[in-house]
Amino acid sequence: MSDGTPRVGADRLLALTDRLAGQRVLVLADLVLDRFLTGSPKRISREAPVLILRYDGESVLPGGGANAVANIRALGGEPLPIGFVGADESGRRLRAELAARGITTTGILEVPDYRTPTKTRIVAGFPHGTKQQIVRYDVEDELPEDDAAHARLAAGIRAAAADARVAVVSDYGYGAARPALLPALREALGPEGVVIVDSRYRLGDYQGADGATPNEEEAEA
Repeated sequence: MSDGTPRVGADRLLALTDRLAGQRVLVLADLVLDRFLTGSPKRISREAPVLILRYDGESVLPGGGANAVANIRALGGEPLPIGFVGADESGRRLRAELAARGITTTGILEVPDYRTPTKTRIVAGFPHGTKQQIVRYDVEDELPEDDAAHARLAAGIRAAAADARVAVVSDYGYGAARPALLPALREALGPEGVVIVDSRYRLGDYQGADGATPNEEEAEA
């Protein structure tokens, strides 16, 4: 039973996905590394009422705005990511993960005295059973006030916009993607450019964007 809301059929969605192939998309993003530590339950600790795991392995994936970058690539597009990482192991691993997917990383700038946002999930389960997240801890820093780094970011936006007519802003509150850069994006893309925004905390501040992708909580706000 329809509620009167227009529906987009699967054929239309598949056709739009096919049209993404080869399209260059500027992505102004707060870049995050997602890290997963997996283990098998061993016993309850004598030191505290916590589960002891036997280490099984570790994996990393692009997270936050870097996940949007990886998704565009997986759908056949050519993302041009612009953002910051720290001069640390997480930053190096994140750039390596993107490069392994055939994504250019020239617009990803390394900032001294900044830790790449990293979300580490401890996941437990038996080898052939369902895995469950036990806990997550986050490494987070505020970007230092570095005029030179932000000038390089603006230059990266202009360079990437020369090859794109669509920009995605993926704002997780870490300081690279921010509403103040929307006019610069508009100018760089030109009058035919399209800007799509995903912002976790301040979607309403992106006045003048062409579209947004809020979840339920963000839409209610």
